[in-house]
Amino acid sequence: MGYDSEFSLPYIFDLETVPIDGAERYLKAPKNYRDPEKIAAYLEEKATMLALDIDLCRIVAIGYQSPQDDVPTVFTVPDEEVEAEALTRFWKQIGDRPLLGFNCVQFDVPLAMRRSMYLGVPYPPIYVSRFKHPRIQDLMQVLSFDGLQKYHGLKFYGKRFGIDVPDPIDGADIGQLVKDGKWEDVAAHCRADVKLTLALARRIGLLPPAAQPSLLERM
Repeated sequence: MGYDSEFSLPYIFDLETVPIDGAERYLKAPKNYRDPEKIAAYLEEKATMLALDIDLCRIVAIGYQSPQDDVPTVFTVPDEEVEAEALTRFWKQIGDRPLLGFNCVQFDVPLAMRRSMYLGVPYPPIYVSRFKHPRIQDLMQVLSFDGLQKYHGLKFYGKRFGIDVPDPIDGADIGQLVKDGKWEDVAAHCRADVKLTLALARRIGLLPPAAQPSLLERM
């Protein structure tokens, strides 16, 4: 995908998620489980994995950035009312611009549309399929040659390409951070993911390099 003007440059974006309240109701323990305590423990453990199920998770942070911006915009989302507001702002800001993310074809873009469906938020239907998605650029697909090579995570590629975006938080930490009310940490992780995605896209040549300050600006 080429970008021939600043108006066609994509928005880099990232979503953070947790399971919806009561997500475990949609799970079933194996039939050989009889002990109620073991069943409850099994369902609780499996429920944490539902943060990656677009029908059983909700968005707790939305981050996005145009390549011309200095820093990402990040909204933290404590409940569904705020989630609906954040999605409305997101779709309005994006407009007709392309989207660029990491694993966004399989997860982030379908999730944003699905949560908009559940919350009654108007959204632009974006065509998504495994290999054809003209409005979306997915760095995970690009770097794995559409799945021909092994998938790695965003932080792996950041380290491998020598990109320094400090972030002590992993995506797996988000659920506990939300439970603990540590929204600044949630926002910091989302912000770091957007910045790393943008830097990686520039590093591998999908986006033009960042503009360097002029001599007068550096003086």
